Formats: sequence, structure tokens, C-alpha cells
Amino acid sequence: MLEGLQENIKKLPDGASLTELKKEIGKMKKLEEDMKNLPVQSAWRNAEILCYNVPPLSGVKRVPDVLPEDGKICDTVSIIAAQGEYEPASFVIFPFCDIAKLDVEIADLKNRDQVLPASQIDRKVVKCWFQSGTGWNSNYQCLSRRILLPELLLNDETLVKLDMETQDNYVRLEFPDKTEYICVSNPEDKLTGDPWKHSFPSKKYPIKDSSSLKPIELKQGEAKQLWLTAHIPEKQMPGIYRGQIVLKGDGRIIGRLELSVRVLPFSLPASRAYYDLSKPYYSAFMTRSRLSGAEEGDLYPTKRSDSQIRAELINLRCHNVDYLFSYNVASPSKPEMYIKLYGMMKEAGMPTRPLFGNVPSAGVERLKTEEQKAKYAQTIKESLDFVEKQLGHRDAYFVGWDESGPAGIQAQRPAWEIIRREGGKIMATVPGAYPEANFNISGDIQDMVIYNGLPTRTVSGKWHALGKLAGFCVNPYTGVENPELNRRNFGIVPYKANFDYCSPYNYYEFGSYLSWNDWGDGFRCFNVVYPSSDGVIDTVHWEAYREAVDDIRYATKLKMLAVKAQQSHDYERKRLADQALWWLEKLDEGKEDLDAVRLEMINYILQLLPEEETIQ
Repeated sequence: MLEGLQENIKKLPDGASLTELKKEIGKMKKLEEDMKNLPVQSAWRNAEILCYNVPPLSGVKRVPDVLPEDGKICDTVSIIAAQGEYEPASFVIFPFCDIAKLDVEIADLKNRDQVLPASQIDRKVVKCWFQSGTGWNSNYQCLSRRILLPELLLNDETLVKLDMETQDNYVRLEFPDKTEYICVSNPEDKLTGDPWKHSFPSKKYPIKDSSSLKPIELKQGEAKQLWLTAHIPEKQMPGIYRGQIVLKGDGRIIGRLELSVRVLPFSLPASRAYYDLSKPYYSAFMTRSRLSGAEEGDLYPTKRSDSQIRAELINLRCHNVDYLFSYNVASPSKPEMYIKLYGMMKEAGMPTRPLFGNVPSAGVERLKTEEQKAKYAQTIKESLDFVEKQLGHRDAYFVGWDESGPAGIQAQRPAWEIIRREGGKIMATVPGAYPEANFNISGDIQDMVIYNGLPTRTVSGKWHALGKLAGFCVNPYTGVENPELNRRNFGIVPYKANFDYCSPYNYYEFGSYLSWNDWGDGFRCFNVVYPSSDGVIDTVHWEAYREAVDDIRYATKLKMLAVKAQQSHDYERKRLADQALWWLEKLDEGKEDLDAVRLEMINYILQLLPEEETIQ
């Protein structure tokens, strides 16, 4: 089986770098070692492919010319999930020969007479493509170098094609009468003028993925990552469900994997604040998407059609986003758009109380004269009256100027006073250069700070001392592909720092470039998804955000059970509860293996569950 790889080394061009040669030799050595460790009877010994089980959300870059150092040749892919949860798994296929069409088939999984339908297991291929040289761990732009990174989760991997010589990305456009590819990696493809007026009409940019997984091409010696997401139905009976993943190469079965899904005997609650279980922890997401009222769709966020916005809201909700944070999803002069939006949010399962933005007002204005103040007060009153009429409450946050600095914060105070007098609330971001500015200038009238930087208990403690909320948005901006970093920094880190709210910036890019182009000005694209004609296309770091919030939900479940158990008359049960809370508080959320943390939380939860809930 290794002969083909030896031939690959011989075929390296005379100008091949020492790095390329070392990679091929290192790949052969790892394969030889892995093959030695296989049981004698293993079916993989004479197979055309090998399958490596890998942690889906690790910080390891899984690119074609590198075998997974953190992976093991596997016969089983395992998933552990609560009722109602989405949970990922992943494996890497390494082929010893070219395979034109690899089909990945999964049948229903069974646990005695119980069935977990195969339709609940989503399958995707992880597409590597070229990104800015600072990619994987940074938002900052690098135009001088490009690197290959695993990011897109696709059903049809041919949606994106690469030119390996020029290191360019091409995306497919599906017109009614033809198909063509356009380059989406040219820094010169820039629009000018008002960004609110930019447009990439779906008719001109018909980018759309397949609705289900298409056959995958494998090339000899190039690893390829597959991604599974199990969605456990809310009322699925607990237990271990088993089935098979059948891998067919060019019509022949070339490999089988057992798929094991353990459904836990509990569901996950909505997130609650770490420091006080009586308070909610708000999972929100910043989006520039805006209802345009147009029937035709657009790939630019401010021009989206009803069907595109509806698809986005469903996608957000399925990724553990409860609340939509937007400056202005429609024109203030078109309140009917807000009525439509509120209806769409409810359809997607999103709460509409409180509102973070999404209020039909002119926003925060600079007020100097009494006449301006009176007119503004009337506008705010009418906005809140409108919210109350549509949603039955006036619990709405108005959004201050973004990172406005000390002078800007001071200039907003008259408007903020009016908003609060009319019953509204204020949320505003902290300027990165002045982390204390909001607290020092507006701590008395700002209801929630949106912090930019590493969340700490020092920051949250100051605002809590005033009876206010501590929110968080950047550490880093979105667009950084590393899933481990995203899971940690948008999950357990702000949660344990006693923050109340997380709303990363941004869902996908608002600026001078098509969101598929990573080579913008100063920063890379702030994307966790990529816009398509019929919605959005997911990424590995977007899946990490869902897991980040699930980490918080598991911790919330553990704390709820532990606090209740502390009231028990059973000493051993009280002792276990104390140990669980002690362990969670001691946990170094900045360093611990998050998969191991999840398993430990599950272990404590299962021990603390009332006996009647653990029957399987």
C-alpha cells in the first residue's frame, strides 16, 4: 500500500523544497507506525483507504498533505449527546489510490427496538481553500502570503475549486443555462461608495450548495476530512444507538465504520449566568443582515430577501443563537418590516424579549437644542409604543455608537437619558483603546457594556456592582478559523468570567468585498458563514460556536443539579454536589482540554440526576 506514496516522493519536481520532501517522508513514517499497531485481523491492513478518528473541534489544521497527529486509525466513530442537542464528530480518510467517487452511506441506528433515523445524521466534507497568511488564529490581513486552511462544510465539494499554482479560490455560479467559476481571491475586486448601497444580486452571483452530500473525490496520498453532525430529537429514548458508515469507492465497498451515538438521559437547559442561576446568560450574534423587501435575493447582507433572512434566522437558532443583535434590520420608516422580522424570529424559535437593537428608531443621535431633544423623545416613545403593541413589552436595548471613545460617549449622554426616561435601555461597545471609558463616563446610565477583549471577573464585577450587565463581543472578531479557539473564547471563558451576554461580531462580512473574498482592507472577512442564494454555508468555526454555548448549557445543568443536591438530607449526595461545584470553579477554562471538560460535566450530571431520570 505504501508503494504509491514512494512513487509520489519520486515524482516530486527537482525544485521541490526540503519542506515538501520532509512532509512526504514524515507521512510514510507515520503510516508505517500506524499500520504496525493495527491488529492482525484488522480489515484496514489490505484496504484502499485508512480512516482516522479525530476530535472535530481541535486546533489542529487538517490539510491534505498532513496526517492527523492527534488521530487514530479507527473502526468506530462515537458521539455522546443530550436529548435535543446537535453534536459533531469527524474522521479523516487517507487513500492509497485515486478514487473518483466516494459515497458515504449511513443507515438508521438502532438500540434494541428504538431507532435513531439516519436523517438525523448530517454529513459534510470539509473543504480546504486558500486564505490570508495570518489565517487560523488572527483577523489581521496579510496580502503577501496565502495558506491552505480547512474551513467550509460542503455537500458538494466542487462548489469551490482551487488553483494550486496561483493559490486562488474559485466559486461556482449556477445559472439556468450554464455553469461558470469566478475568482474570489483577488484583492482588487473592491466596491467603492456607501457600503449600505452595495449589492451582489443572486441573479448575478447564484452561489448554492447541494442539499445533500455528493460523491467525494479522493487523490492518492491526500487526506480528506469528513464531518458528521448528529441532531438528537427532543424525545429520543436514552441509550446507545449503533449503525454503520459504509464507504463506497467507485461503486465498491472499500471500508466500514461503526457509528455509535450515546443519547444521554437528559436535555440541556437554556444557559444561565455562572454567578447567579436566577439570571439568564444571553447567547446573541451580531448581524448586518437587513430585510430589503425585494423579492430577488442578494449576497450582500443589507439586501437580503425574505427567504434568505428566514434561512439565516433558522441557521442562527440551530447554532444556539437565541437573540439577534442588529443595529437596524430595516429602515425606521418601514415599521412593517419589523412586524415581519418579529414574526420570522418567532417562527425560528427565537425569543423576542428582550430586544437587542431591532427597534424602529433613528438610533442614538447627537442632541444639542431643546427642540431636538423633544423631537427625539417623541421618536423613542413611538418606537417603544410600537414594540409594546407588537410584542407586549418595552424591554428593548438601544445600541450606542460603536467603540466611540470618551468624547463620543459623552456626546451620547443626552440621547441616552431620553431613552432611559422613556423606558428603554442602553447597550454600547467599549472602545478598544479606552477599556475603562464606558464605566468612567456612562456607568450611571448605561445598562449593559459590550466589552472588546479578554473577559475577566474584574470587568464584570464593576458593572454588576452597579446593577448592570456585562456583555462581550470580540476575542477575536469572527473569521478566525481555529475551532478550538472559538469554542473556548466564546464559551466557557466569558461564562466563567461572570459575563451575562455574548454577541460575537459578525455573522458575515459587511464591506467593500464579496464575503467570499478574504483579502479585504486591514482585516480579513468577519465571517462564520458564507452567504448563498438560498441562505448560508456553514464553517468549522461556526460549529465551534454551537459547542461553545453547549459547554455553557452543560455547566448550567450541572450547577442546577448541584445546587439542588446541596439541600439534600443525604450527606453523600451533598458531598458530591460540593465536589462538582468546587471542580467547576477550580477549572482553568483557558487551558483545559474542552472535550475532557465536557465528559467530566456529563459524569457529574449523571451522578447527580434524580434516580427516576436515569432509567434507560
